Amino acid sequence: MRDTQRKGDIGVTQAIATFTKLGFDVSLPVTESAAYDLIVDSSSELFRVQVRFTSNVHGEVDLRRIH
Repeated sequence: MRDTQRKGDIGVTQAIATFTKLGFDVSLPVTESAAYDLIVDSSSELFRVQVRFTSNVHGEVDLRRIH
């Protein structure tokens, strides 16, 4: 498996675990052609989430809201 694909898989699974721990329901799109990696359900709203991997040793990332 390619290294970049593995990093992407790690990022997505960590995001799923984090959102789940925070009490959100998480869904995955059926196809890989979607412009997002996850759908996060807050009970009142659905959010499309695109996940990025960071090699920052502190695990710090920038969060952005697009559209």
